[in-house]
Amino acid sequence: MSTPRISIIVPIYNTEKYLPRCLDSLIGQTFNDIEIICVIDGSEDNSVEICKEYREKDPRIIIIAQENQGPSGARNTGITYARGEYIQFCDSDDYYSPKMCQILYTAISSSGADLAASGTRIIYDDVDRFSEDNGYYRIQGSGLTLVNESVFQNTDVSLWNKIFRKSIIDAYQVNFPVGLFYEDAAFFFKYLFVSKKIFYIKEVLYTYVRHQNSIMSNTFNKSTRAIDHVKIIADIQSFITNNELKGIYVSNVFLWIIVSYTQGVIMYGLEPIYESAVGIAAGFLVDVPPCNIKNCPYINRKEKDELLALKERNTELFLKIYYSRPRLMKRIIKKIYLLIFPKVRNYDPEKHFFKNNKKCVNIFS
Repeated sequence: MSTPRISIIVPIYNTEKYLPRCLDSLIGQTFNDIEIICVIDGSEDNSVEICKEYREKDPRIIIIAQENQGPSGARNTGITYARGEYIQFCDSDDYYSPKMCQILYTAISSSGADLAASGTRIIYDDVDRFSEDNGYYRIQGSGLTLVNESVFQNTDVSLWNKIFRKSIIDAYQVNFPVGLFYEDAAFFFKYLFVSKKIFYIKEVLYTYVRHQNSIMSNTFNKSTRAIDHVKIIADIQSFITNNELKGIYVSNVFLWIIVSYTQGVIMYGLEPIYESAVGIAAGFLVDVPPCNIKNCPYINRKEKDELLALKERNTELFLKIYYSRPRLMKRIIKKIYLLIFPKVRNYDPEKHFFKNNKKCVNIFS
């Protein structure tokens, strides 16, 4: 059997309603040199039978069955079995445009990029529309771009609208943390840390279907989702350490990740877990001098102050700074949370913290 150019990994769990449309879009690709790895992740519906029917029509389909491990475990399994030079992902309730593989393959192979990303269309199936979706999934770059802090900050972390090099995944053991929400962010950020170039394609090639029984919708409760924000940071830190990634760029981007994902904990409004989340986040900053934080160019002053509060494990100060943020969205969030947590009503931003002049060092050197 010849080695395919692209391996498409499809984690499948109880999506029989959407699965035929997904598989039709994959076997109907204009780019034929693919394999379609269907990982049946403990599915309890007729997904296995549907996959078998499609395999009879198209031998490029490979079926792997395993006990339920969630989407992260299913994708890790797919990577293990993948033989392609490149890796793509597709959720079993979504679908590709007919030319998606061809366009992504041409972009990454001809440009020398380490990954390529395309536009995404979102369909809402019996669920409310998310006003943030259009902005988040909009491709903000164009063509070949060097991977820098802007790529980290302005590229959606979804996997299914992108193509990756299998050689990079294998060389650096880029994988998904099993059992955590936002595992796609962990994979994507780890991959970016070891990438040099990304190719942006504005054309919409992937259709993402939001529905009540989406692949991850009911897997985790609110509390788990919130605390998983900081567990994702821990997974990324382990990756950086294990691969001996060094330099001020790595250090600064990691600081941005810490503050961004710790803020995500607060978005859930679950006050009992704040202390735990802050404690975990503080562990990432133990060896970081305050002046490293103050000099980080990728975060603003208030975010620097938030990190300094985290470093001191000062939950109250962290919340005080967070709720004082001037952006419109933050003001709206604050008004909502004031109804739940009246004690933050009198919080004012702190202007100066920890006047420490000791020499800055590179935390990854």
